[in-house]
Formats: sequence, structure tokens, C-alpha cells
Amino acid sequence: VVIAAWNDPELLRTCLRSLAGQRGRVPMEVIVACAAGRGFEAASAELPSATVVTLPADATVPVLRAAGLARASGDIVAFLEDHAMAAPTWADALIGAYGAADVRAVGGPVDQAPNMSTLDWGAYLFDYGRFMPPMAAGPTWELSGLNMSFSRDLLGALGETLRDGVIEGPLHEELRRRGEPLHLAPAAVVYQTKKYSLRETLVSVYYLGRGYAGRRVRGTARIGRLARMSGTVLLPAVL
Repeated sequence: VVIAAWNDPELLRTCLRSLAGQRGRVPMEVIVACAAGRGFEAASAELPSATVVTLPADATVPVLRAAGLARASGDIVAFLEDHAMAAPTWADALIGAYGAADVRAVGGPVDQAPNMSTLDWGAYLFDYGRFMPPMAAGPTWELSGLNMSFSRDLLGALGETLRDGVIEGPLHEELRRRGEPLHLAPAAVVYQTKKYSLRETLVSVYYLGRGYAGRRVRGTARIGRLARMSGTVLLPAVL
């Protein structure tokens, strides 16, 4: 289990406690990939067996995931973030879904933690509403970056796709291109525990959109970039 820690040490403690409380006997290696100087190293003591990988303070979530992946040794690698609290059945449900021969990518639903504000619910619905339980088991179009896992051999075959880090959008697009199915395990639930400020919500949405747009136009000529920029006036109607 690779945890990208970038929000808050207290959220990380909650995440680690949820992993320590897993039911069943799934052997679990926990790796905390964190930004330096934020107190995540001390918070990782919540689970003494966790391995801590420290990166520069400006490391992005995809880069944190990639650093954790480089240290992971399991046959299956699951990705969480510090604001994910795993349900007690999470690990067992993920592992159970790998029983079928063609399953090499599994994720689960993302629910909202209790006692959240209206703003928190807005941020949750924007980022994770399409992963809200209940969800049906079986093939799915995409997995949440807050709750996804892949077999080691599948990740090993995606070298170029993971060049800039583990980014769920490009990763899922490449798997669809290869005809590699994604699967959902309904009982592998995590709860989103982060509380948002209005400024943080707007900044996050801006940078997520800008980052996605930047990846789409990488290598595109200036005329192509201008055409896409001009087309943005149509987005309100499209939405």
C-alpha cells in the first residue's frame, strides 16, 4: 500500500490507523511517500512497520506515488492518499477481486466521512461523486486515484506511461488502449476525510484542470494550442 502524504499529518494518522485495523490476514507492506518538512515522518509512527520515503516539499501526488512504487515489493500495489480512511474490509475485498484470471487492476468506491460541511460535500462530489457507493461489482470505466490497485506485472509494462509519475487519467487511458479491463470491488471502500476551505477548493480545481490540459497538448504545435484555447468558450455549453 503506497500512501501519498501531502495534506496534513493528522489525516495521515487516521489513514494509518485504518490500515492497522484491517480485518483478515492479508499481508500488507505500507509505504508512506511524503513531502519533507511537514511532519509526516513523525505521523508515520502511528504504524511503526511503515516505510517512509521523503521527497522535496514541492513533490506532486503522482511523483509521491511513483517514489512509493519504486520501494514497494508486493505482487499487488494499492494507492491511497493521506485523506483516505480504509474500511475494515478494504484489503480483503481488494485481494478477493484478484481471484479471477483476467483481473489485474482493481479499485473501490469512495464514500464521504461523517460530519462534513456543505463545502466539503461540494468538493467531494466534484472529485469523487462518480465513485460514490453503492457501486456494482465488475468491469468499470475508471478507478479513483484515492482508491486503486494494480498487479506488479501490469505496472511493470507501463514504463513510459508512468514517466511523469502515477497519474490515474493517462494510466487508465493506456489500459483501455491495450484492452486491459478495470474492475470494481464494492466492499473495498475508503472514506474521504479532508475538510476544505473555499480558496483551497478553487485552487485545487484550477491546478488539476491546468495539469490535465498541459498533458493533453504536450508536443502540440502552437496553432493547435491556440485552437484548443479558443474552443474553451464552448465548455459551458458542453458541460
